[in-house]
Formats: sequence, structure tokens, C-alpha cells
Amino acid sequence: MSMFKKLKGSSSVSKKVAADKIKEAEKNRSKGLELLNLDLRKCPEDVSKLRFLKSLSLQGNQLTELPDKLARMVALECLRVGNNQLSSVPEVVLSLGELRILDLHRNAIRHIPATISALVHLRELNMSENRLQTLPFQLGTLRELRLLDVSGNLDLPSFYTHFCSALVSRASELNLNGMGLAEVPDGISILEECLQTAVFTSNQISMLTTELFRLTRLRVLELRNNCITVLPQGISALERLEVLGLANNRLQSIAEGAGKLFNLRQLVLSNNMITELPREMSRLHALEELYLGENRLSSLPTCISSLTSLVTLDLHANQLKALHRPQLAGLCQLRDLNLSENTLKEVPLGLLMSMSRLEELKLQPGNHLDAYVNAIYTAQRYKSVELSISDCALEALPDTAVSLTHLQSLDASSNRLHTLPDSLAAVCHLTHLNVSANKMHAVPPCVLQLSALRHLDLSSNAITSVPEAVGALRELHVLRVHNNQIAALPPSLSELAHLKELDASFNKLS
Repeated sequence: MSMFKKLKGSSSVSKKVAADKIKEAEKNRSKGLELLNLDLRKCPEDVSKLRFLKSLSLQGNQLTELPDKLARMVALECLRVGNNQLSSVPEVVLSLGELRILDLHRNAIRHIPATISALVHLRELNMSENRLQTLPFQLGTLRELRLLDVSGNLDLPSFYTHFCSALVSRASELNLNGMGLAEVPDGISILEECLQTAVFTSNQISMLTTELFRLTRLRVLELRNNCITVLPQGISALERLEVLGLANNRLQSIAEGAGKLFNLRQLVLSNNMITELPREMSRLHALEELYLGENRLSSLPTCISSLTSLVTLDLHANQLKALHRPQLAGLCQLRDLNLSENTLKEVPLGLLMSMSRLEELKLQPGNHLDAYVNAIYTAQRYKSVELSISDCALEALPDTAVSLTHLQSLDASSNRLHTLPDSLAAVCHLTHLNVSANKMHAVPPCVLQLSALRHLDLSSNAITSVPEAVGALRELHVLRVHNNQIAALPPSLSELAHLKELDASFNKLS
């Protein structure tokens, strides 16, 4: 017998076996029918007569398509057509609205049609060992799906395993950290209905596409350590976003759409190449934390002054040269301000003092600020009783220092002071005053009104005389006037009953 006759005979036998099974199922009104491994090239059309059938298995045949008449099987809940020769998902399958289980494994299917969303009751979908390259976002609409197998699709990137796991578990978080991704994966939008946190850190993503912006339920989006150069307009679609992390990228511009993220609470833009922010970001009234360190800002973005909920503002390691009071005056909730590693020459102390909730201020290293700025601010903020502003090249005592009326100790030594302001007399609790190593030629009159003084150091100046009024400092314990140009001491020193130390050496005393 020829090989052709053998194959023909085998095909005939298969058809007869199939026909017999169909008749038996029809006779017994069976709920299930299995036509397995019969080498069928076509699905018997008589199967469609079994409208009461709930389960049909056609696995292990040679099928390349399914007949349209299968649409009549309106009760079908389980269809298995694995290990055949299908090149696409048969259109008729998508009309079987009661399907719970669909098994199409080990075929040659290249894509799942968007109309898969019609199978609203689908619980299990087996597409393993096909030729899939991507997954449609419509899979995400199948709310009853609990098993999705896409293993063995060699052209489908491995991260789709994470997608499928997240989808069937209705997971709210997806972590694709360090997966070597060059872009946000196509098909991620299948998770649109459930995903709230997406982590793409430490990849090689250079562009954000519309696929990402379909994830409209996202609350947290982490994109640190990538190669992103632009935050595009499409970001505005993620209106529920609360945390956006874009540190360590190559961002040069932020689109106006960022100003529509009205629920944003934390924005991390550190270590990029940003030179400005869009003024539309002034509408981010919920923003509490803004990190802009290690960028290329040469001036403070105007939008920042409107971010009245800010608690943390990090501007370190930019190119800021000046800071003006109106730019930060409205940030009354600010607790943490980092301005270090810029080229600031001045920070308005009045501005810093107006920030009543400020708990941490970083001005150094890296700025060209007068050293006394931080010292005075700290004394004011924490109501310190001691202030040291020595060796600051001061030619006059700052008004902000004189305004610290709670001070008990002031060290302004090693500066270039010629005198002290009369307003210092109002610092009535001052007990220790050190103005040594300055350029004074006379004892400032205000000093003689500080009746609480116990320790006064006027040494290493160019003072020529000590006035008789020094006798009014009844609480004085220590008086140092050495290394001056004093020719005589006043008799009133004998009235200082508490004086224990008097150093007048290296003068012109006879």
C-alpha cells in the first residue's frame, strides 16, 4: 500500500472517530467532548450542533482555523485548541462570550487581538509556546482573569512574566528594577486597571512613551537611574500621581504638563541637567518635597514661590548666585532647606528668620557666604544664648545680631570692627562680650550700658583710654584690655567689687 493511501486511510479513520464521538455526545447530551490527537485538519462542523456543550477539546490535531459555526455554541465555557497549527486567534473564539478557559498553547500565534476584551468571563488563558511578541493592553480589562500563561514565547521579553503575574493577581505594584530596559515596555498598559506603583529604576530608558501614560491609576512612578532627557507633555495624564522619581537621568527640560499633577506630593529631579522649571508648576499646591540638587539652575525658578505646602526643598550643587526674599517668603511650611554647594554670596537673614518652622538649614560647604550668616540664623532659630561670629572679616556688627536680645554671650573677636552700634545696649542680658582683635580706638559707649556684663574682652585693639564710666559695670568679674595703646586706667575700677581679673599688660601704662 502506498504512503498516500496510508495517510488517506488514517485521515478517514480520524474523521470517523470524530463523527462517532460527536454522535455519542449528541445522543447523551454530554457536557464535554474531547477530539484529541486525531490529526484532524479541519474541525468537524457538526460539533456546532452541540449547543449544550460546556467543554470542547481539540488538542493535538492539525487545525489551522476553526469554523464560524462554532459561534452557535453559546454555552461553551472551556475551549482547548492547543498543539495545533493556528497562526492567529480564530475570530469565532472571540464571540464565545461564556468562555472561562481558553487554551491555545503550542500553536504559531503572533499576537492576541484587542477584541480579547469581549471574553469578559475569561479566567484562564494559556498562550504558551506560541510566537507572541507583545501583549495588548485590553488584557487588563479582563477582571476575572486568574491565570495567564505566556511562557515559551521566545520573542516575548522576559519582563512580560512580571506583567502576567501582576495582572492575574490584580497587583497594585510592578517592580522592573535593573531589567536592562531600553524603553517602557509595550503592553504594560494591560495593568491599567490595577497598577498604582511602577518601578523602572536602574535601566536604560531614554524616552517616555504613551504606553506609560495609559497607567492613569498610578500613584507612585519611579524612574531613577535611567537616560531620560525630556519629561514630556503626556505626563499630565497621570493625574493621580503622588510620587515621581526622576533622579540621576539626563533631563534637560520639563514639559508644562507637569503642572497638572495636582496630587503630587514628592518630586525628585536631583542630578540632571535642568536649567529651569515651567511656570505651570506653580499650581502644584499639594507638593511637599522638591529635590532639585545637582542640576544647572543659575536662578531660583519662579514657580517655587507658589509652592506653599513645601516642607523640604533641596537646591544643593546648582549655580545659584543670589537669593531674594520674595522668592521664598511664601514657603511658611518649610522645615528643611539645602542651599549648599552653590555660589551664593548673600542670603537674606530676615528671610530665614521669617521661616518659623525651619528646622534644618544647609548653607555650607561651597558658597561664598559670610560665615556669620549661619551662626546668626542658628542663634535666632534655636534661641541660643551664645553667638560666635569671630573671624568673619566684619567691618560692622550686623543688625540681625544686635536684634538677638536674648543673647548672654557674644564673641565678635578677630574682625575689622571700629565700633559697636548703640542698639547693642538693648541686649540687656549680655554677660560675656568679646570684641578683641578688632580696630577700635575707643571703648564703644554702648558697652558701658551693659549693666549685666561679667566678662569684657577689649584686648588687641588700638584703644587709647578706658573711660571713667566703666565703674558702672558693677557685675564685672573679668576685664581684659591688654595689647592696646592705653596710657592710664581710671580710678573707678576700684569700685568694681566683683572684679577678679584685670589684664592691662602690653599698653603704655607708666
